[in-house]
Amino acid sequence: MGAVMAIDPGAKRIGIAISDPEGTVAVPLEVIPNDATAMDRIRGAAERINAEVVVVGLPVRLDGKEGAEAESARAFASAVFESLGIPVHMLDERLSSKQVSRAMSRGGINSRRQRGKLDGVAAAMLLQSYLDSRKKQ
Repeated sequence: MGAVMAIDPGAKRIGIAISDPEGTVAVPLEVIPNDATAMDRIRGAAERINAEVVVVGLPVRLDGKEGAEAESARAFASAVFESLGIPVHMLDERLSSKQVSRAMSRGGINSRRQRGKLDGVAAAMLLQSYLDSRKKQ
């Protein structure tokens, strides 16, 4: 398995995380604005790490149903596939940002300082979950 990239798309910011070349450990890479330059920046990151797979967070509601955010994430994942031409997997990211925010708060990082890091850490958490699930198969 080669490098894997995870993307946690949000309305304002997009968190990007990458794995090591062996696909074992996930680390946050960057948080970028969700604007007209986002896809170019995502493509650049994927090329730099020679990504073989991309994982995109799917925001499913607590009741398991998908809403407008999930529809937006699916459209985003399709755009990533069209741009990169490599496999794109969707993974339930229910509560990931809230869990990361709580953990950062417990670690002494206030909500203002979290803003620039939260999405990247959430993407790394999403990616680590994906990597761990592949090890079990």
